[in-house]
Amino acid sequence: MIPTQRRRLRVGLTVLLLLAGVLLGAEGDDGQDPALDAVGRFLPSSYSSGWLTSDRNADGVIDYAVKIDEKGNKLREAMDFNYDGRMDNFYFYANDVLQWQEVDSNYNRQVDIWIYLWRGVYVRKWERDIDHDGVVDISRDYDERRE
Repeated sequence: MIPTQRRRLRVGLTVLLLLAGVLLGAEGDDGQDPALDAVGRFLPSSYSSGWLTSDRNADGVIDYAVKIDEKGNKLREAMDFNYDGRMDNFYFYANDVLQWQEVDSNYNRQVDIWIYLWRGVYVRKWERDIDHDGVVDISRDYDERRE
């Protein structure tokens, strides 16, 4: 295995472990986390118990939600960026550092952009579903392990 392949495998495993940690550590009232539920994640009403919410444009509909841990660190955020009544930007944190972002860029209730970060600010990789069929069409990997 060449070093680049090893590095990609290590990064892939890290992302997989992070995702598993988020999935296993996420709970709502019924054991489900609306930020990870494919249908409920877009509905502002799904962000109830355990989430801090805000109505930024005062229209009576939640358009920002954040879930924090007992230390006050962010775990997840959801935002209705265009104020259409559906969440469309999703942020995932570990140790209060942004790990990745998911975006519904055309507001059809389907994530079509994934941005993976390093140290919360550097883009490590991004993926995009340009024809909105649920399959990644374009992917760019910038990860040159900055340790």
